[in-house]
Amino acid sequence: MIEPSEQVCYSEDMKKSILVVLSIVALQSSTVFACSPYTAQFIGKVTEAKKYKSGSSQTCWIKIGKFRFFNESYICPLDIDGMSSTQFPDVRCKYKVGDEISGVAGIDENDKSFLD
Repeated sequence: MIEPSEQVCYSEDMKKSILVVLSIVALQSSTVFACSPYTAQFIGKVTEAKKYKSGSSQTCWIKIGKFRFFNESYICPLDIDGMSSTQFPDVRCKYKVGDEISGVAGIDENDKSFLD
């Protein structure tokens, strides 16, 4: 039969062991988990559109604002200020200022922006 005082010591030791294990797991997961990409769903307007030509190719970039809908990701949120100040690629060079645009926007671990 276990004496009450032994039972309390066993419980305290077990609590300490569990606490140590949980602390180690928390530290490892916080260093391993890198939040990327930062994303948000949106419906907004093109506030700026730029075209850059280099030889026979051109690259187009847009900025988005005047949001009618904005929902940042719960896990890796791209906030509205970050989105408004970021240039996103317009792969088909089809957008002009004032056009409505919607989808998912993101910024990856290399600060490369994208629209999906």
